[in-house]
Amino acid sequence: PRGYYSDTPGADEQSWCTECPKGKYLPTPGGNSILMCLSCPAGTYSDQEAAYEFSTCQHCPAGYYSESIGAISFATCLACPMGTYSGTEGAANVTWCRWCAPGKYSAATNAVDESTCSACLPGKYSNTSAATSDATCLSCPIGTYSTTSGAWLITFCQGCPAGKYSTESAADSLSFCFNCPAGKYSETWTSSCSLCPPGKY
Repeated sequence: PRGYYSDTPGADEQSWCTECPKGKYLPTPGGNSILMCLSCPAGTYSDQEAAYEFSTCQHCPAGYYSESIGAISFATCLACPMGTYSGTEGAANVTWCRWCAPGKYSAATNAVDESTCSACLPGKYSNTSAATSDATCLSCPIGTYSTTSGAWLITFCQGCPAGKYSTESAADSLSFCFNCPAGKYSETWTSSCSLCPPGKY
């Protein structure tokens, strides 16, 4: 019958038939070799013997993948690593685990959607893909600020306007840019103010 095979010539009873092992299935009767038992493909597994339908090959759930062919248990399904996520069931390799975009990071494994990727805070940026911690979020330099969450380029860090200065890194608003005191001036992107030259104020 389906799900069984027999490599014994002249066999006339089902007792001579051998079950296709776990991780395999045989949809047609008359199998004469274990080679006729089809393997569950990568991304799936089956713990049933004598299976005869492909549906017995269960998909690894979203957030997991498996490169194993003919796998017999969920243990072969590997979690998408930190910094990645996958909403696909039956993923056949790690490339199905999508990277968190630059400006974001995730310390979670077997994540199933992008919402697990946390954004770098305003005042910081990161150009690293698949980042696993906020340590990849770099501070906007002194004399700049950024109000953007999840910034992925240093160009999101805006310079303090002329006439203002800032002594803080990772500043997240214009309020960190202070007015130069009387008798001093500044260009943009500066951490200090300069004295006005003689004859000017």
